[in-house]
Amino acid sequence: MMGGLMWMSFEKYIDKLSKKYRLPIWVTEFNGWEGTEKEMADFAIKSFKMLEKHRKVERFAYFSKKKGEPGSLWNSDGTLSKIGLAYREL
Repeated sequence: MMGGLMWMSFEKYIDKLSKKYRLPIWVTEFNGWEGTEKEMADFAIKSFKMLEKHRKVERFAYFSKKKGEPGSLWNSDGTLSKIGLAYREL
């Protein structure tokens, strides 16, 4: 389950935690982990936007893969990837 479906499941999971514990949520590490580079970037960027707007999420941190791998914050040359650029903009 990648792309749009995965981040929507992620949002439902955050909502479920919020209702269950009724406490502020810290997402300490997350990543799509598999899929194409585009799918992983779509998941990350949509998740960043969702987490940034979610009223119960206080903090979150993206778990980057190794430099140059799909899902990484950095390209192999050390520049920011599409995901890295989106994360920086937060």
